[in-house]
Amino acid sequence: MKITKLAFYIPVLILICGCSGRSAGFRSVGDEDITFQAMPAERNVAGAAAGSFLFRVTPSATKFEALSVALKDSLTLSMDSAFKAVIHHRESPPVFLQSVPSGVKGTFEFMADFDMKGIKESDTIELIYRDKYINRKLYRVKTVIQ
Repeated sequence: MKITKLAFYIPVLILICGCSGRSAGFRSVGDEDITFQAMPAERNVAGAAAGSFLFRVTPSATKFEALSVALKDSLTLSMDSAFKAVIHHRESPPVFLQSVPSGVKGTFEFMADFDMKGIKESDTIELIYRDKYINRKLYRVKTVIQ
């Protein structure tokens, strides 16, 4: 009987820890139309050539339902100029951007690498999402290099 309980609780605990940890590191900003979230994908080390970040764009339920199939495809596939990083007062596009399937309806996730040359520990980076398909607004999140 104890083995059965243990066999049940271990996968449940792993599931709870795995799901809750993913959102915990995101910095978030938004309004009634869109929530933009960003976080370092890994520990971005000062002096490294590139830094990786995860982005999550979540339109409100009403905005998502109003989008055509073509616009939903564009939110997945045509986001190459939507993300920027401001490093030392210089705005730069990602050197790499990849859409990441999230499996969550109405959520669009991306992984981006930015040129991090000249970055020191404790420097602040501003990550920007410039919407092109829903409301054309600008969303900004700041993070610190550790």
